[in-house]
Amino acid sequence: MFRSHQEEMRANQVRADADRVRMENRMDASMKTHQEEMRANLVRADADRVHMQEMFRTHQEKAEANRKKDREDFLAKLEFNQEKANIMLAKLYADRKTDKDNMLKELKAMQENRKTDKEDLISKLDTNQEKAVADKEELKAAMKSMRSELDDKIQHRVENILAIVEHDK
Repeated sequence: MFRSHQEEMRANQVRADADRVRMENRMDASMKTHQEEMRANLVRADADRVHMQEMFRTHQEKAEANRKKDREDFLAKLEFNQEKANIMLAKLYADRKTDKDNMLKELKAMQENRKTDKEDLISKLDTNQEKAVADKEELKAAMKSMRSELDDKIQHRVENILAIVEHDK
């Protein structure tokens, strides 16, 4: 009887050890799964951050290209008007004796138009610059908000994972 009791105790001990090993293996597998999920969440968060940075960079590049194009258009129009004025001056000097007053009036009108065009273009450039600055600030605010949301999501996911890990203990 003493032997069978000892054998039964050994068998119980072996079963308990096997149960403990199975439980440890389950916990290890569960921890590994949670760690993989956490890594995947961090990878997604990094991808979202990179995407936002790329969007911001693209917007800045477009805004810069628009400013350059507006400036080039302005300079081209200014050069065109200058050439036009030079042509009119040459005509004026060639026809000085005839229609002198009319030519001067035309030249003055062209110069006034050029001045008005220049003022309009400068105004447009200023408006575009202000819009670009406002767009940049808006994008910064949106990125800050999205970054904050992502940080909150990551924090929430980490807290959930830690709670699950704590619960599994």
